[in-house]
Amino acid sequence: MSAPGGTLPQRDGLPGVLRLATEALKAAVVGAFALVVVTSFLQVVARYVFAWPFAWAEELVRLANIWCVLLAVGFGIAYSAHFRIGILSDMLPPRLRRVLDIVVQGLMALIALGMVVLGASFVQRTMMTSTPMLGIPHGIAYAAVPVGFAAALAVSLARLVAALRDREAR
Repeated sequence: MSAPGGTLPQRDGLPGVLRLATEALKAAVVGAFALVVVTSFLQVVARYVFAWPFAWAEELVRLANIWCVLLAVGFGIAYSAHFRIGILSDMLPPRLRRVLDIVVQGLMALIALGMVVLGASFVQRTMMTSTPMLGIPHGIAYAAVPVGFAAALAVSLARLVAALRDREAR
């Protein structure tokens, strides 16, 4: 759960280096979103005020949007911002709640690992083709999948280790 002000809660189970990486991820998501907003605004002004649209703007917005969304996967896990059904876990006794947390973090780590492996393979296959206007290899856009899910994997593994340590301590 995120703390007021958009910072990570102090007892999130993340090591210091991972906390810093998560904050860097937050900055990258904000930067990508800002690029989407600014480029879209400039495109609207260029098209409707000056009747001179930028041919490359749509591609840049699409690429920045892809990176924004996929980087937010790891960022969202770090902040526990993803959708979950808490009614079940809230009804469980503390011991079973910890077991459920371990299972969920383990499953999230496995899914993230699969996305990293499959995403990296897809990036390799798509590096030979490029976008028509900017000439950026498609693999650059698709690299957001393994990068975003690598962040999700790191956070899930850190949370899994923290949950296992908490279980051993009791």
